[in-house]
Amino acid sequence: MTCTVIKCLAVFIFTLVLSLNSYAVYNYNYTKNNYYKDEQKEIVIDESNVVEVETIKNNILRFYDTNKLSKIVKPLISGRDMLLANTLSVYDDINDDSNIWFGIGFSNTEKVNNTNIARLIEIDICDLYFHFGIMGLIISLYPIIFIGYLLITNYKKLTLNCYYLITILLLLAGISTFSGHVLFAPAVSIYLVLYLLLITEELNLTGRCELKEKISILSLHLNVGGIEKAICDQANMLSEKYNVEIITLYKMNNTIPFKLNKNVKVIYLSEVKPNKEEFKKYLKEKDIINTFKEGIKAIKILYLKKQLMAEYIYNSDSKIIISTRLYFTKLLNKYKNPEAITIAEEHVYHHESKKYFRKLDKALKNIDYLLPASKYLTIDYKKKLKTNTTIDYIPLTINYFPEKISKLEKNNIIAVGRLEPEKGFEDLIDIMSKVIKKNKNLKLTIIGDGSQRNKIETKIKSLKLEKNIIITGYLTQEQMKKYYQKASLLINTSYEESFGLVLIEAASYGIPSIAFSCALGAKEIIDNKYGVIIDNRDLNKMSDAIIDYTNGKIKFDSDDIRNHAKEYYTETVKHKWYKFIENAIKLFDSKKVLFISSEGGHFSELLQLTKTMNQYNSFIVTEKNFLSDECKANYGTRINFLLNTKPKKPSYIILAPINILYSLYYFIKINPDVIITTGAHTAVAMCYIAKLSGKKIIYIETFANLESKTLTGRLIHPIADVFVVQWESMLKLYPDAIYLGGVY
Repeated sequence: MTCTVIKCLAVFIFTLVLSLNSYAVYNYNYTKNNYYKDEQKEIVIDESNVVEVETIKNNILRFYDTNKLSKIVKPLISGRDMLLANTLSVYDDINDDSNIWFGIGFSNTEKVNNTNIARLIEIDICDLYFHFGIMGLIISLYPIIFIGYLLITNYKKLTLNCYYLITILLLLAGISTFSGHVLFAPAVSIYLVLYLLLITEELNLTGRCELKEKISILSLHLNVGGIEKAICDQANMLSEKYNVEIITLYKMNNTIPFKLNKNVKVIYLSEVKPNKEEFKKYLKEKDIINTFKEGIKAIKILYLKKQLMAEYIYNSDSKIIISTRLYFTKLLNKYKNPEAITIAEEHVYHHESKKYFRKLDKALKNIDYLLPASKYLTIDYKKKLKTNTTIDYIPLTINYFPEKISKLEKNNIIAVGRLEPEKGFEDLIDIMSKVIKKNKNLKLTIIGDGSQRNKIETKIKSLKLEKNIIITGYLTQEQMKKYYQKASLLINTSYEESFGLVLIEAASYGIPSIAFSCALGAKEIIDNKYGVIIDNRDLNKMSDAIIDYTNGKIKFDSDDIRNHAKEYYTETVKHKWYKFIENAIKLFDSKKVLFISSEGGHFSELLQLTKTMNQYNSFIVTEKNFLSDECKANYGTRINFLLNTKPKKPSYIILAPINILYSLYYFIKINPDVIITTGAHTAVAMCYIAKLSGKKIIYIETFANLESKTLTGRLIHPIADVFVVQWESMLKLYPDAIYLGGVY
């Protein structure tokens, strides 16, 4: 992006320098500083208007002499003072509301009779207004305004070609303003349309590939890690019924450390690897040259990280895409196919960070479902997020349930995890130092590897615990079996744990666990029934709990622990996933029905149709108020809002056209098959837009009217495919209507 901006600035400066002595610049300066008679553009003024036109022209000249804005207006008029004066004269003679909205046209009528009606000011914007009115302006300029909106909302995707096309459009706008005959000229309009289409193509906003019944899971890498293991287990589980692929950004190793089914496809988007450790190493060594090289490499990696994943998401043909990190969720939110089902998984703890909540809220704007890793996180996010996204919970899973369980040999303790600061293994060594003083026969086996291994091994040696504590390094699931089968207790000292798969793995062998309460995922799994939860990260209390358990003061039922672990076994969890996916696909593949109404009673009537909404892929559009806000939790991204308007208020004249544009936007975005409305004025524009697009309209006349037609009913009745009344007496007014009783 930075490189593109620099190139664009270079092109702009070069063009500016070349144009300084151009005739166009000379002409502009001359016009600004001189007034000249419009000899080439002299027009014949009708006798009846000569005096008025001359008066208006003299007023224009006085404006040039006295007003500071003349430096802008004078070059804009470019000597067309007589044309402007005549135009204002014509317009003043017939100034009424219809002319403001629909213009005066091109032909003389009994209202307009002027020789120069077809030749007005020759500034396209002004001509559009005078000839076609405000409605003509909206229709003519809407494509340009819409492209402007796309450019602003997709500014991060702008390429050099985009800037080139924007420059052409700006030049056309300049010609349209100073010379006219751009928006009115068919040949130029065709070129304008082509340029607009080229911009949408350049922004990758035109067309998407047809979606297939496939699930894509987005992963940063497939190296050793809890999230990566969860991804592989999830892919294996879903691949039993669906076509599944894992999209991974980095290829860390030639082999994947976790077992993957043969039918799970892995796609690597790049061969590069993160260089964070290399950069930190050279920075620490004060090696300036290598630090600079690694810094440049890091910038390239970060660029590829976004570019490659964004391109995959945009071009993906998968019906379902699952993001496993906030960064990918942001990209999925921005580049997703509107027809795809998008799921964001949250595997990290938020630390009560308001900044993180805001980031997540923003990233979830266009995401269909959020699936946190634990029940605690799910409850937390439902309370603290403002998102409209549906928040649900499906537990993570273990893909192996052992037949041979642990013998619970009291002297064998294990801890499993990456040897990184957030896992708290240094605290574990301090805890075990106290415990071993009470029971020198205890053995702790740490299974895992990481950047802190040397530091932890040094600490073990300094405390002379080498005989009691060993570190195995990373082990495969098969290699870990023998350690689980001999262990009697698992200890987890993580500062945070969104779920804690190792706790479930231990529980599947009938092994209880002890963990700190700051690891929310551990609280869900242990729940003080299948182990011990220590509050306030109290190291002494954890030491005491370990001693009490190994001395037999604390006891747990091994069978109860295993039965609890079965809740997270693949064979149990997969049916929850299958049902979730089937319901999501069914919802998205059913007919799209848009329910629209104004606020208040009309919206209350609309909500009585909830059963109908649940049968289809339904969306709601209504005015924003307290009642509609309460519906956010139930309808998530499927409820959209218009501005709150009151027809009797003066602001309605301004807000109503804006709501028309909103209606057009929502119609394009949702692309419904059917519109169902209970009125009132808010729904009229949407119904007419839908009818022009060949969609079906179902109108339900309000429950409040028993013997008279509403204005909305009168407007929509001619275009409604089905017109429903809630009182039998209304059939006299609408003989072709259907009476189905009241919605209440």
